[in-house]
Amino acid sequence: MRRDIINTAILWFVLTFLAELLLPNFPFPIQAAQEAVFSDESFRVLLVLGMPVFTFVVAVLAYSLWKFRARGDTLEEGAPIRGNSWVSGVWLAVTGGLCVLVIVHPGLTGLAKFAGNPQAQLVVKVTGKQWAWDVEYPAQGIVHASELVLPEGQRVEFQVTSSDVLHSFWIPAFRNKIDAVPGTVTRMYVTPNKIGSFEQDYNLRVQCAEICGAGHAIMSMPVRIVSAQDFQTWVQTQAPPTDPVKRGELLAKSQGCTACHSTDGSPGVGPTWKGLFGEQETLADGTVVTVDEAYVRESIGNPSAKIVKGYNDGLMPKNFGTTLKEGQINDLLAYIASLK
Repeated sequence: MRRDIINTAILWFVLTFLAELLLPNFPFPIQAAQEAVFSDESFRVLLVLGMPVFTFVVAVLAYSLWKFRARGDTLEEGAPIRGNSWVSGVWLAVTGGLCVLVIVHPGLTGLAKFAGNPQAQLVVKVTGKQWAWDVEYPAQGIVHASELVLPEGQRVEFQVTSSDVLHSFWIPAFRNKIDAVPGTVTRMYVTPNKIGSFEQDYNLRVQCAEICGAGHAIMSMPVRIVSAQDFQTWVQTQAPPTDPVKRGELLAKSQGCTACHSTDGSPGVGPTWKGLFGEQETLADGTVVTVDEAYVRESIGNPSAKIVKGYNDGLMPKNFGTTLKEGQINDLLAYIASLK
């Protein structure tokens, strides 16, 4: 028995040493916010302190499988193993202490860090919808932004909600995320600390982290972190365009239309918009229609009325007819008609 304990301890030490040797090389995404630094540090502590527990279980199981395996035709029962209340008590105390140290304490302090100091310098309203993010900067008068632009070094308050189903607002480079719940506004605080963009690192993006339907995987938005001066310059350039085609393009991106309808002729979840206006389309029931203003308006208000052959029904949200204003629909029509 003593030898078995020694052998198990040696195996445990070797496995723990190898595991801890590899942990420093564990890859993390870019840290683009102060909260990401704390999150990664907590995760490393969890790995370093939790790994010996994992390797201990593996060592005991592996040694037991090898040492006490059946040999030959022997079917005799092994000697009974007596319980030891002292060992059980120590083990429960150690594991309970590790749980408090590794899980409970970092969790509580982490929540305090993420939610503390709510004096935000910038408020961004975010609305999730199938399958896009609608971003608004109320103090700056910016609505329907096509990307999430944030100033470096300023604390940002995200006011997150949903207009249809449950979504989850997540930026991998920031680590923390929060649910977007219909009828409820949830808040998340972040302090960006690294200038960058989605083009430089794909972790700088808003990504839905809650399965929300067929377009869940493509429900994303690019994030760009700029200096405070560049942010003010960007704000000044965000005046609504006067060209209806340009307004329609921005609206299509902000409402998630281009997530399903391509504008370059490439295949997608829905028919491409390139060269669509004025053409004839064959519907699922075999009839042929001309894609004119009346057809587009009907498809926005009642997307299930006329389904193009080869495409599925039920994917397009059915509330655009009530959420979009008449002027916005006109802008979309102008944009679709311009895609020759």
